[in-house]
Amino acid sequence: MSPVITASLTAVIVYSALNLKFKLYNKLYDSRNRLHRLCLFMTLIICLSACVAVFYRLFEGNLKYPYEIPLFYTNAHEQMFDALLKHQLNIDIVPNSMLSRLDNAYDWNERLMYSFDYLWDRVYFDGKYFSYFGLAPVLLVYFPFYFITGKVPAAQTVCFIFSAVAVTAIFFLVIKLCKIFVKKVNLSLLILSIFAAQAGSLILMSQSSADQYYISVSSAIAFLALFLLFTFCAYESKSVVKKCLFFALSGISLVFIVLSRPNIALYFLLAVPVYLSALFSKEYTVSEKLKQVFSFAVPVAIGAAFVMWYNYARFGSVFEFGAKYQLTVYDVSKYSFNLSLVLPAFYYYFFQFPEFLNSPPYFNVPFKVLPSIKTYVYLTSTIGIFSMPSVWGFACLPVPLSEKSTDKYKKSVLALSLICIIIMAVFDMCFAGVNIRYLSDIALVAVLFTSVMLLMFCASFDESSNKIKFAVHNLVSILLFLTFVTGCCLIVVNERNNLINLK
Repeated sequence: MSPVITASLTAVIVYSALNLKFKLYNKLYDSRNRLHRLCLFMTLIICLSACVAVFYRLFEGNLKYPYEIPLFYTNAHEQMFDALLKHQLNIDIVPNSMLSRLDNAYDWNERLMYSFDYLWDRVYFDGKYFSYFGLAPVLLVYFPFYFITGKVPAAQTVCFIFSAVAVTAIFFLVIKLCKIFVKKVNLSLLILSIFAAQAGSLILMSQSSADQYYISVSSAIAFLALFLLFTFCAYESKSVVKKCLFFALSGISLVFIVLSRPNIALYFLLAVPVYLSALFSKEYTVSEKLKQVFSFAVPVAIGAAFVMWYNYARFGSVFEFGAKYQLTVYDVSKYSFNLSLVLPAFYYYFFQFPEFLNSPPYFNVPFKVLPSIKTYVYLTSTIGIFSMPSVWGFACLPVPLSEKSTDKYKKSVLALSLICIIIMAVFDMCFAGVNIRYLSDIALVAVLFTSVMLLMFCASFDESSNKIKFAVHNLVSILLFLTFVTGCCLIVVNERNNLINLK
């Protein structure tokens, strides 16, 4: 038996014994209790310590500017930082003239026929190189870091900053969602939910995999967590001033989601019930409602205008982010929605499970090719989100949806969480392919809202006997704990395996 499974089973048995002895299933969270607040504070410290530990183990020296290596060998974000410092939107590298002579420069096979250097996975358009990676990391980390320190941050430094922000935001987000959705929150389940959401969001995996791709992923996770946190803070607040503030922050976060990974903006749908609840509330006057609307709409409109200008200035289209002009393994412009990829999307993004080994590293992210796929799809190693056991909590969705005490806005949010991750999985399958980092597009929302559903399910047995409460509480605890274990394994074993490959 794999040591990972053995250790997990041992931990489950120990926790079950402690649960029974100390009746953890009966201990509810009380925000006024100092000991409870201390427990949550220590939970946050442990999670942030994990960020620091990964950063320390994989520390990279930051870069001098001008760069000591040719710009050609720097990553996309470093190249864009250089371009913006030079007051230009294209990367300051002249493309090889061979690219302009090809019938289709975006066809990898055609480029392979000739031996010449070109920037891999950059945008080639109108005889210039551009970056399709979002500007959020460059604007929010690279420039401030450079002006403060005089150096350009290494990829690991950037991912550490976004990871620390995301971990903090996820911590408060879990607490906020449990407070809103769950009548009586169990203390131990709340703590386990925080750990599950942190590891299951893949933010620590992204940090340990730090490179140009994972910088964008880390930024997207951080701003998605902030967007959801501010949105639900606005939902819970009664003060118009606080609502306006949180709506404004949520709008700003949404803009930076688009400037990180535009497809993640789909999760704007999760906030729609919150906005509708504010609009149709009888507690506020028309002018107070308009203030709330404009507090969100104004920063979003300004951000949208900037994004559209940025796109138009580069590619002549306000809606073109440059992805279809990538010099990568396939002509991306040929990607489209393909009905035949829907079922493979469910397999790869939901039902492909990891492998547990009897020798180091004891855990493996498998690479499998489905024979049913007849068209080109970018395929690499991955696992499905149901490898996070708590995500099976979607089976509990009928419980809150059927409860009369749960208002329609909350029901809509829970239902939309499932709908959104399905849409996102199919979209990524058709327009990106299969890769463990693409799982991060659905991981946070999936783990977050299923944890809430599991806690709601557990709370529905509050009036039951202690035996039933213990059994349900223990089952939910195990699912959350195993999600944490899976997420932790992915910090070590992933696309990059940086921690394994340390010398």
